Amino acid sequence: MKKSVVFFTLALLLVGLSLSPTFAQHKEVTLNLYTNPSGGIMYTLGFALSEIINKNSKWLRCNAIETSSTAENLRYIVEHPDWKNTWFGEAVTIGVDQLAIGMKPYDKFGPWKGAKWLALMVNIGSPQVTLDPNIRTWRDLKGKRFGLDVMGSTNQFMQEWLMEYAWKNKKEVKIDYGCTGSIAVDRLLDGTIDITWQGAICLGPEEYKDWNPMPTLERLLAARKVYFMELDEKDVAVVREKTGLEAMGLIGGKAKKIGKTDAPNWKGLLNQIGWLVHQDMDDEIVTEIMRIIYEYSDEFVNYHAVGRGITKQTMGQLSVPRESYHRAAIKFLETRGHKVGR
Repeated sequence: MKKSVVFFTLALLLVGLSLSPTFAQHKEVTLNLYTNPSGGIMYTLGFALSEIINKNSKWLRCNAIETSSTAENLRYIVEHPDWKNTWFGEAVTIGVDQLAIGMKPYDKFGPWKGAKWLALMVNIGSPQVTLDPNIRTWRDLKGKRFGLDVMGSTNQFMQEWLMEYAWKNKKEVKIDYGCTGSIAVDRLLDGTIDITWQGAICLGPEEYKDWNPMPTLERLLAARKVYFMELDEKDVAVVREKTGLEAMGLIGGKAKKIGKTDAPNWKGLLNQIGWLVHQDMDDEIVTEIMRIIYEYSDEFVNYHAVGRGITKQTMGQLSVPRESYHRAAIKFLETRGHKVGR
């Protein structure tokens, strides 16, 4: 009789536990992760995160979606506030700042401040590179042909802001738009342009960080001796003051030899890329996303070499105010001893 009572009591206890929030099966949630064009870092690491989520969460599912740009990703959530628990985006910090104050190319659906950051994905530095040793500073650009990114892109805006607000030489420079990636390198090598920008992944806590060139910059460094034009923090500060864009900044790469180039310590325009969600996304969904990125951060390198920049220590290191992170992301990181924001 006593055994029957014990078994009955245990059975009731197990039933009660199975019905409690802790043990109940969580309702499945499917996220749509908006990345970037195929082949790029945002595309690759976005699809990596989607796969990592699907392998390691019991109730969260994620579909990675190719898109054209940060602007497209942000436009989706502005136009579809009902997606607050399913929209999961990748973006550059400058783009989110532009949207917050309604600057081009977001003037048609901004200002809007409803996006909140979760984690830093990668730091990209964009140095100004040339084959002309006489181009050392912006004062040497008069009459030169500057290859800028496509119209409406972040890099096009950042470079023109420098020319317009800090250097005040935009009318003296011949701008050739559409110079991105391999196109810019080809035009530099054939002499169609005199100077352009290229990208490098910057890793590490130092002022001048270890860096790996993007494939197109690596090709340029291997082909010719390349010179890096100096950029000044004071000029960037002028742009921040004139535009109100706090994310505008520089990042440094340490001196190293690559190909035919002995690169000096250099500074390039900073593009920080991260993951973000709607400010009203449920905390439990955000916490589960954070858990996956945090616990499996060492798996990203299996998808792309720059994935080694995604670490527990760097998730909170976006150069944005602390309050620009989602509240649940702040709680997750700070309870684990990590500083959040600048």
